[in-house]
Amino acid sequence: MALPITITGQPWVAGHLPPYKSSGGSFYAAIHNASTNEIFIFKADSDDPESGWTLQDFANSASSDFDLIVVSSVQDDDVIHFAYQASLSSVVDAYYYATFNMATDLWVVVDELIEDPDNAPLEFWISIAVRSDGDVVVVYNGDTDQVMGGSKERVDANVRTSGPDTWGGPIAIWGSGNLDEHFGNPNCVLGTSDGTHIIWQRTTATIDPPTAWTTTVGATLDSTDTLSTKDNVNQDSGGALLGQQNGVSYDDGGTQRMVWNGTNGASDPFYWIATEVSGDLSFGSIVGNPGSDNIFENGEVSICSLAELNGDLHQVYSGGGVFVGDQDIWYSTSIDDGVTWDENEEIDAITCNFISANIYTRGPNTVLAYVYEDGGDTKYNEKILIEGIPPTEILPILKRRINTLLRM
Repeated sequence: MALPITITGQPWVAGHLPPYKSSGGSFYAAIHNASTNEIFIFKADSDDPESGWTLQDFANSASSDFDLIVVSSVQDDDVIHFAYQASLSSVVDAYYYATFNMATDLWVVVDELIEDPDNAPLEFWISIAVRSDGDVVVVYNGDTDQVMGGSKERVDANVRTSGPDTWGGPIAIWGSGNLDEHFGNPNCVLGTSDGTHIIWQRTTATIDPPTAWTTTVGATLDSTDTLSTKDNVNQDSGGALLGQQNGVSYDDGGTQRMVWNGTNGASDPFYWIATEVSGDLSFGSIVGNPGSDNIFENGEVSICSLAELNGDLHQVYSGGGVFVGDQDIWYSTSIDDGVTWDENEEIDAITCNFISANIYTRGPNTVLAYVYEDGGDTKYNEKILIEGIPPTEILPILKRRINTLLRM
């Protein structure tokens, strides 16, 4: 079959759910099944995404009978870690954790409670990172505070310590200051020495509920769960309350860089750029990429996804045309740490409601692989970033080179 290929005739859910490759060379995609509200794991048949996809360990799928709102994931070796917000009649608006082992094709942890906020936020979001020692860090819109008769959005972190495998409880990371303000849309990436770099958004407006953000805040939670001094930048996603999506963290000649993507509130692509300074996050330039290729906003969520390869940044997103216009898939790339970007349309005339991307090798090629929803169907596609030499062509090339050397 040719790409793109339909994995399942089901729509998707907000968050970060890219395809993954196991150590054994198999390919997996996590799907939100809207009919049953479960997280389904599909595996590519014959280790070939173009051959079709088959559901794995259906009976133990995470979040059965829950109402899923947002799901985020990260890979650690052969384990996919999930953090998600879901509702159940007996447990309302709680956050959960699950794992799927790609080596055994089985769910391991399912629907483990992270926190059930007493006063749920208006806009749910959760992001996840895994430390080198196996500890899991999540950041999310947590329990709200009641201030001056209003419900104030807050941002918390929570750490699952490996060994006892228990969650330590919410850590308020939003900070001090005007208690009448709102905070939300947290996203995290792992840095050096198991430090977790976190950014979230803030509004100085005290109206309830929040209608737009005015600034972005960043900080680092170190390996002892101590929060660094906060850094602030005057850029935000405006009226898109879940406008920042996922981030990447990478080494650039000894400098650890972090980049997050999203929209600047006018539906233009935007990038929050930071570096590590003495192990802590420090915001650098905030770079926009305005143009006609606007990012589509699905409700409050910016539909875009960011990946990194050898210091180059690669983004796919839904958009094009005027604000809230087309929902085609666009591709943009930066080779200067996010300062400048080139963009091109990848797939025209579709209805892309959600998208998540990853980079890995498949066969001889290095590909930007992404899963997206097209008008109710979840599909898989790839863009070749580095074209390799097929194995069937390697031997003839080697023979020609050897013969050339022998004639010299």
